[in-house]
Amino acid sequence: MKIIGRIIWDQIKILDGNALYAWGAFEFMDAPNGLKFKVRTPIYPKGAFVEINLNSKDLYDVKVMTFENGVSKVVESVNDVFNDMLIEIIDDLIERDSKKSIVV
Repeated sequence: MKIIGRIIWDQIKILDGNALYAWGAFEFMDAPNGLKFKVRTPIYPKGAFVEINLNSKDLYDVKVMTFENGVSKVVESVNDVFNDMLIEIIDDLIERDSKKSIVV
C-alpha cells in the first residue's frame, strides 16, 4: 500500500477500530490517490468497491462502485469529506437504510 492509502487505513482504524471488519472489507489495494477495498453488505450482496482518494483540497472523495460484466459503474459518491467524517459517510453509502438519505 502506498503512503496515502496507508494514512487513510490508519485514520479509519483510529476513528473506529472495528469499522473495516463491520463493513466486511477485503481486497485492499491502492487507488489513484488513496485506498480502495471491496465490501459486501445487505445493499451490495454481490460486493462493491469503496474508493477513497485525497483531493487537491486536502479532503477525501469517496466513491462506491459496482462491477457487472467487467464494467465499472460509480453508484454513489461524496466529495470533500473531512477525515473525521469518513466512517459516517462510508456507513451511509454502503449500509444505510434504503429510506434514509445521505446527510453531508
